[in-house]
Amino acid sequence: MGRLLQDHSGAVLAAFFSVTSKNEGNKPIAGLVIVSVSQTGPARAAVLTDDANRFPTTLNSLFQRLKTEVNAGAGVSPGAQEVQPAAEPSGAASAPAAPLRQAAFPDGSGVIGLPAGWSVINAQKGDVAARGPRGEKLRFGIAISVLDPRNPQSRALMRPGAPAPGAFLAIPYGTDPAVTYKMANAQIAEKMRKEPPAINVTAVKELPITGGGKSYLLGGDIDAHDGQGPMQMVVQMIISQPMALGGYQMTVFQVMIPQALAQEEKATVAAIFHSYQANGRVIQSEINSEMAQTKRMTDDFTANVRQRMDSSDRQTQAFCNLLLDQSVVRDTQYNAHGTFSDGLSDALVQSNPNRFEYVPPSQYVKGIDY
Repeated sequence: MGRLLQDHSGAVLAAFFSVTSKNEGNKPIAGLVIVSVSQTGPARAAVLTDDANRFPTTLNSLFQRLKTEVNAGAGVSPGAQEVQPAAEPSGAASAPAAPLRQAAFPDGSGVIGLPAGWSVINAQKGDVAARGPRGEKLRFGIAISVLDPRNPQSRALMRPGAPAPGAFLAIPYGTDPAVTYKMANAQIAEKMRKEPPAINVTAVKELPITGGGKSYLLGGDIDAHDGQGPMQMVVQMIISQPMALGGYQMTVFQVMIPQALAQEEKATVAAIFHSYQANGRVIQSEINSEMAQTKRMTDDFTANVRQRMDSSDRQTQAFCNLLLDQSVVRDTQYNAHGTFSDGLSDALVQSNPNRFEYVPPSQYVKGIDY
């Protein structure tokens, strides 16, 4: 059993939990159990579960399905109740959520619901980018590897005063979530040699999560200096627990809406968040395939380097033999090699050319001739 939650009235109690499914090869399962007690009607209970590695990203969609089922049972249409991002400031009522159409990722790594007019720009390994017809932008499932510069193991991978190597970012673990998000964007812009975006975070809310780590919902505005001016943003940021070498994983889900459309599309943004689902097995399979390909490329490169070094060593030894007036001779009877002075080598070959012969550099034996 994990964190226990209760509403202000005490009528709803919820708890996160994790179990091992012995009937499915000891597969770890994570879930949320919700119990609601009413003074005027029967009690209700619901259990939301998924694979432990998927549950943090599918919880929102499971909640949406639960609300749909509850509303249907009560005779209320799913669109009749407004769904708002938890970090969204309250204000005038927004328009109902627009109908969403399911867009499956080409590699089978996930699916997301998008309103009419929106289009997927790119989608792979659970990471999807999409755009709306009125300047809206979406990027879900961005996986970022982060090093903690305060950790000695992480510092060993970094040069003093230099940016984090490769695609890594450098952000101390446990930094304030708003600062973490700003630092991540600034460092990504620096690596891309672009001006960092101007970000104003106005709301931060911590969300429940199972399996360790932290999850935050951020609201505010962002100006990417792309000519569109400040846009309202809704961001979910999931930060894993520290891993090997002091690093950790940051996964970001963000939507950016032009300021003039923010209130109108608030419910639609929430519905899009709920609709996203990633296929953990496909993503892991693709990662494993990439790792195998990287290993093959590394092995090929290493073999090529070794071959070139070996060829260089042979030629160097041949040149040294020339300077030292010596040659390599093979005894064909015993398949043995030896390096002798040119005079002795010539005497051996001349005395019995059927048994002794000169060895060209291309046939030198490593460890014997060089």
